[in-house]
Amino acid sequence: MSRISLYESFVVIVLFFCALLNYLRTNHNVSIGQEARSDFKCLQWRLGEKTYIRNTSKYITGINLPNIVQKVPITVKYDVGSIYPIRSYGELGNDAIIPSISEIKGNISNFEAFYMELKDVFVNHEGLFLYNDTFYPIDCDCHYTFCLRNHNSEEAFPSKFNYVQIDDLVVITHEYGYFFAHFMMDFFPNFLVMPPEILKKSKVLITHNAGFILDGLRILGFDINNVLYSSNGFAYYAKRLYTVLPIICTKFNYHLLLNMRHIMTQKYQFDKTPAVEFIIYNRVGGFRSIDNFEAVSNGIKQKYPQFPWKNIEIPHSLVDQFRMFNTFKVLVAMHGAALANSIFMQPGSGIVEVQVNRWVTNYLWLSSYAQLHHVVCRNSNVKWRDQSTNVLDVDVMIKTVEVLLKEMNLLS
Repeated sequence: MSRISLYESFVVIVLFFCALLNYLRTNHNVSIGQEARSDFKCLQWRLGEKTYIRNTSKYITGINLPNIVQKVPITVKYDVGSIYPIRSYGELGNDAIIPSISEIKGNISNFEAFYMELKDVFVNHEGLFLYNDTFYPIDCDCHYTFCLRNHNSEEAFPSKFNYVQIDDLVVITHEYGYFFAHFMMDFFPNFLVMPPEILKKSKVLITHNAGFILDGLRILGFDINNVLYSSNGFAYYAKRLYTVLPIICTKFNYHLLLNMRHIMTQKYQFDKTPAVEFIIYNRVGGFRSIDNFEAVSNGIKQKYPQFPWKNIEIPHSLVDQFRMFNTFKVLVAMHGAALANSIFMQPGSGIVEVQVNRWVTNYLWLSSYAQLHHVVCRNSNVKWRDQSTNVLDVDVMIKTVEVLLKEMNLLS
C-alpha cells in the first residue's frame, strides 16, 4: 500500500470516529429558546482540503452578490387577512414600539425575495460570503459580530484559512443560526421556496447541528448525510451556491411566512378542528423563565375559572410543536423563542406576551401576520440574556389577560 493511500485510510478512520463523537456530543434536541452551541470541535482534517490566503478585505451589504448566475423573483403571494390592533396594559417605557396596522400593511406590500444561484464563491458556516477579497454579509444585523469587530477580524475568515470544494451547496443561514426562532422565521420559510431538484442534489451548510435544525431539514427532505457544519476559521468553496434572499434577522417576509404555514398545514392537516386550549407557558431554565410562575398561573386560573387553563411543556419535534400551537386559543407567555410557533395558531386566537428589559417587536409583527390578537405588558426587571430574578406582578398579569379576553369577545 502506498504512502498516500495509508494517509487517506487514516483520515477516513479519523473522520468516522470524529463524526461519531460529534453526533454523541451535539446531535441532540436542544430545547427551544436555548443556544444550540457546543464546545466540542472535531478535528478539521478533510480529504481534498486546501488553503487560501486573502488580502485585506472590504465588505458590501445588500443582495447584490458576486458571480450571480440566476436571480429569479419569488412569486408566492398571500392576501392580507384580518389585522387586529396590538393592545397593551401598564407602563411600557419610552423605547417600546408597537407597529400600527398601516405599518404592517405597508411592510406586507413591500414584498421582495429572490432565488439566487452563484458560482465560485467562498462561504463559512455563518453564511458569510467571500469573493475576490470582498465580504458579502448581506445585512450587518445578521452578522453583527463580524461588522462590529472589524471585517478584517481573524475570527470568521482568517487571512489564511482552509477550505474544501463543494459542487452544489445550499446556504440559508446567518450568525444567529443556532437560535430556534431565527431558524423558524429567517431560514425555514426560505428553504420552502427553494426548487426541489436543487434540494435533492445539493449539500446544505448550517451554522450549528442542533436537533431542531436537523429536524427541520428532514421535513424538507434533506439527507442528513449531506448536511455540513464547521467552526470558525474554515470555509467551503462552492462551485454552485444556491440561496433565497434576503436573509435578514427577524425582518419578516409576510408571504414567505404564510407560505410556510400553508405548506405545513396542508402536509400535516392542521386547522381541521377548532382551537380550544387556554395555555399558560413558562420557559423552564435559562433566561426569561418566570420565577413565580405558580403564583401567576394560579392567579389567572382563579380569576377566570370559566376557561380551561393548562400549563404545558413544549415537545422537541418541530411537527409536534406546530401541531400543539395549532390547538391554542389563548397563550400567555414571557417573550421567548417558543412564540415563533405562533404562526401556526389559528386566526382569531390570542397571545399575552410579557416583554422584558430589551424591547423586541418580532412577535408583534408575527401575530399580525398570523391574524392573532396580541396584548403586551412589560417587566423591565427581567433581563434579556442575563440571569435575573424574574418575579412578575400577578395583578398586572391578570389585568393583561383580561384585556385579551375582552378583545377576543370572551369576556363582556
